[in-house]
Amino acid sequence: MELATHPLIEVILIGGRLFKHSIVSMGPEALDAIAQIRTDLYFMGVCSLHPQQGLSTGDYDEAGIKRAIANAAHKTVVLASPEKLDTASPFQVVPLARVGAIIVHADVDDALLAPYRNLGIEVVLAR
Repeated sequence: MELATHPLIEVILIGGRLFKHSIVSMGPEALDAIAQIRTDLYFMGVCSLHPQQGLSTGDYDEAGIKRAIANAAHKTVVLASPEKLDTASPFQVVPLARVGAIIVHADVDDALLAPYRNLGIEVVLAR
């Protein structure tokens, strides 16, 4: 909603069934819409972020939708709260090689961020 008033940003909504848990559009309509777009930047929320397992979630369909958007995006930026770091859920979204940056709270322990930095992923500390 905040981006709707920004003069330089176009907001495109993807249709389909709303997955209320994550506020993500799901289903064939959503996948069809995603297949028609190429985006510069995708801000992705995830359930889990692991140095070896990559990005993952607990829902099979949600993983597929997020994977499709990440594959259509020039750069994927992951928004991660500290409790999601170094964890893995059952369904992989994408490997870490597809991640351009991770945004985390500035108070996160450097030791928890080191594996991601060692993989060459930009880590942005937010306040």
